[in-house]
Amino acid sequence: CQQANWSPLGVTLYPSSEEIASASQIASRADIVLVFTENADENSQQQALVNTLPAEKTVVVALWSPYDLLYLPHVSSYLLTYSPLSELYRPLCAILRGDIPANGTVSIALDS
Repeated sequence: CQQANWSPLGVTLYPSSEEIASASQIASRADIVLVFTENADENSQQQALVNTLPAEKTVVVALWSPYDLLYLPHVSSYLLTYSPLSELYRPLCAILRGDIPANGTVSIALDS
């Protein structure tokens, strides 16, 4: 998603405590924080990263598991793609920019 006022910050799939601290510090100055997760339900480092970010402005995009949400309960918004394939980037970016609505539904029950 190319937006003039968006600044990417990459972290590893299993972020270190230093990466988490740096991301948290940078996120505190951002208007919105967008985080892509990959099976965070099985990745305690991803959970730690997301859970240290400002909840009121954190948007999670889960690339695989719908269950990530159960481990990241304090986020302002949650989107699920079920896939990290590049074909999803264009529609996902359009949703994130507000160009099209996100009308999908989760096909499973997400009971905590």
